[in-house]
Order: sequence, then structure tokens, then C-alpha cells
Amino acid sequence: MGRWALIALLLVAAWWGWTRHDRWRARGTDELVFRNRTGAVLEDVKVRVQGMRWTLPRLAADTTVVLRVRCEDDGPFELAWRLSGAPGVHTWQGGDFTHGPIRMRHRFELLRDDGVVWSAVRLGAPPRATRPESEAPRRH
Repeated sequence: MGRWALIALLLVAAWWGWTRHDRWRARGTDELVFRNRTGAVLEDVKVRVQGMRWTLPRLAADTTVVLRVRCEDDGPFELAWRLSGAPGVHTWQGGDFTHGPIRMRHRFELLRDDGVVWSAVRLGAPPRATRPESEAPRRH
């Protein structure tokens, strides 16, 4: 009798975990935010971290796109993109992606002349409060 109760308990636990697996994975995604400030349309924007690759087929000028991604590896970002109507591929490598319990928003601002500004903030963190000039602490 005890053996069957243990088997039934294990089956119920396995079923419960299986049915909630997608919800747990969706809760733990990072964000990649791409801002095109080149003044031109970007095509085939590819970002890679270790073995994972995500692609944006087209990114219009002065637009922002958010990708929700999941990656189990740590490493630097590798970006590649093409300017619409121009030959050649532009590349950039830098930043740092770490998978882990803290979910991050990674922001990439693609600028003219192959410039990329990368920044990362913690998802769910309250915005930094700034005090007006009149309330700033003063030295005497």
C-alpha cells in the first residue's frame, strides 16, 4: 500500500510540474531592445550569445523593437547588420549577457558610423529617483 501511495505522489508531482513548465519559462525571459538611430533602414540584424542567435529581418529608421529571449549561456554579444541599399556587413562585439536569477533588459542603440551603445538594467527594478535641483543636498 505504501509503495503505491509513493508512486501516485510522484506521478502527481510530475504532472503538476509538466503542466506549469511553460509558465515558469515565460516568467524568466530577458529583453533585447534595439533602437535604430542610423537614419537608414537596417536589414538582417542578428544578435548572438554563445550558440544562441536571434534575427530581426528589418528595422526601420528611428524605431525601437523589443525581443524577449531566453539563453542558458553567458558571454558577450555579437551583432551583425546591413544598411539597406549599401554593400557590406557591419559588426560589433561587446557587452555581457549572464543568464541567472536576475532578468535584464539589454539596450542596443545603433548609431551612424558603426557605433553601438549598449546598456543593461535590471527588469522589475524601480526607476532611479532624481531630485529636483531645489531639493538637492547643499554643502555649507
